[in-house]
Amino acid sequence: MKTTSDIPFDRISRSTILDIKRTVRKSGLSPVTNNKLARLRRSTIKRRKKLARVNRTHVDFSPAKSNLTFSGQLLNAISFKRSRKAGGILSVQANIFVKRTKRRPYKGIRKKFLKNSITNKELSDIHNKGSKTMPARPFLGVSNKQKKVITNILTRFFRKKIRQNFR
Repeated sequence: MKTTSDIPFDRISRSTILDIKRTVRKSGLSPVTNNKLARLRRSTIKRRKKLARVNRTHVDFSPAKSNLTFSGQLLNAISFKRSRKAGGILSVQANIFVKRTKRRPYKGIRKKFLKNSITNKELSDIHNKGSKTMPARPFLGVSNKQKKVITNILTRFFRKKIRQNFR
């Protein structure tokens, strides 16, 4: 094996990001805890219904469902980056993170744009840790199903490399 740079980090990262989005949007589960995301308060549901009338929402949006998809901006900001560590057999790693991008502002109930100076990264921190008024809804993690997918990708990769190098 020449280097670790040919390990399929990109494939694993893309697959993991897709799994996070699919798990949260479709099932409303947290990949971190494998439990349903915290329920929304009645007042939040009411506000989301009103905001949905005047804003473009994501196709998986539901006013009563906690799945982090009002506009889709937060989950669409999940990305990955490779980085190198000094030494070691696995000197390359892939980091999955939420980009620090500005969010498109929402229109308020009175159809005026709300001031929205928070970035996707800041919003993800609030969702993962919770706040005074909102319970934590951790979403950035690897589900048990995805761990099996990663294991299968790496197993196939290493088997192929062993066959190539030890004929």
